Amino acid sequence: MELPRPGRPFAVAVAGLLALSHSGYGDSPPADTRADWRVGITALRAVHLSPHNAYLASAIPRLLLERLAPVRRHRLSADERLGRARLVLTDATRAASERLAELQRRRDRAALARTETDELEQQLAAASDRLRELQELPLEELEIAVHKPLLMTEVGSDDPLLPAPRFSPLQAAREAGLDLLITGELEEVDGVLFMQIRALDANLERQVLSFRDVVRGERLDATLAEVERQLAELLLGEPWGTLTVAPTPARSAVYVDGVFAGLGVTELPYQVLGPHTVRVTAPGHEPQERTVTLAAGGSTLAPVLEPLAPRPVTIVSEPPGATLYLDSRYLGTTPLQVAASARPARVLVRLQGYRDAALVLRADSASPLRIDLVRDEYDLAQFQQEQRDQFYVHFGTAVLSLAGPMILFSAAGEAGQRAAAGGSAGANHGLLLGGGIASLAVSGALLVRAVAALGDYLAAAGDGAR
Repeated sequence: MELPRPGRPFAVAVAGLLALSHSGYGDSPPADTRADWRVGITALRAVHLSPHNAYLASAIPRLLLERLAPVRRHRLSADERLGRARLVLTDATRAASERLAELQRRRDRAALARTETDELEQQLAAASDRLRELQELPLEELEIAVHKPLLMTEVGSDDPLLPAPRFSPLQAAREAGLDLLITGELEEVDGVLFMQIRALDANLERQVLSFRDVVRGERLDATLAEVERQLAELLLGEPWGTLTVAPTPARSAVYVDGVFAGLGVTELPYQVLGPHTVRVTAPGHEPQERTVTLAAGGSTLAPVLEPLAPRPVTIVSEPPGATLYLDSRYLGTTPLQVAASARPARVLVRLQGYRDAALVLRADSASPLRIDLVRDEYDLAQFQQEQRDQFYVHFGTAVLSLAGPMILFSAAGEAGQRAAAGGSAGANHGLLLGGGIASLAVSGALLVRAVAALGDYLAAAGDGAR
């Protein structure tokens, strides 16, 4: 028996609810997917600059970019949050409208092809409902973070500045994906430089800062300091202070809120008021961590690190029994307990049959301090035996070679006596004498080689004695 089929309106309604539940819309407002506050600084637009002043169009914004680098966070004002919410909602509404239009085109094509359009009708209903929700959604219902990490957008390491906008700064900011664009002009009139710095908020779609002043060589620093101060207030969005840390020892490492800040005296401007964690470390000293409450006028911290007290450290080696030397001073054999002072020290580890090794002993070294020795590639005793055998071979060869010149000289003497007695051995005497001299030279060379082999053997024996 065939079950009755539900009517079309019921099926469409049920399918529409299912499509709505899986469409990704729901009742939740669109989310702000940008986790940071993006700022870009452009080169200044040069207007009638003389050749010797042309470099200032990029040098001034580069200097501002460097000075504003400590700014790491932006606090969004109520207007900025509403502007950001408006932009998020506008993007979501545009995407929903484009989706609805695309579904309508697909539905029309399906109708002309006389194919089933129930699923498209369901998606259309869900898309239409979502678009209507977005159009009626109050901006206050969108959740926008009050604080965001500040990200300086740079073109590259060689040229961190964005190009100066040729037409609309707002369009340039939108194309670069910025929340805030800092730009301006540098104009020269009769040898006088006029600088204008402007900041445009892309979310509010309006200019939020305008600074104009005359740039003179003697007061250029003061002018840039004022621009820097106004931009820092804009980038931070809240009151700030300067945190100064002057540690002892002078080359201590300074960390602020878990981030390395510098070595020695460290001055950090544009820090948010309130508590900050300062950690100072130095080799051979006890680290120190404090919480300082930064005030509007600035705060200074001068921590003094205490030297680490000497403590015993046990040095062990594998295999044990290695000899330890500290600055050529004999300490003993491993395992051995030594006192670690604040000043790092180099300890030489030596064991026969193994390669020499070294370790650095510090006040904060772990105990036990272990070192694994590596076996040497050759056996010293075997090496000494080889050197001794070579000496014997060369010495024996040199001794045996002496028989040659002795025989030749003896024969040459007999031939000379026969020649003196009127015999015919005069020619043989000369040949035998020359051969004796030559063989004597060979024996001398072999004897020199034997002496060298004796030196090698004595050196190897000296290594064993050490």
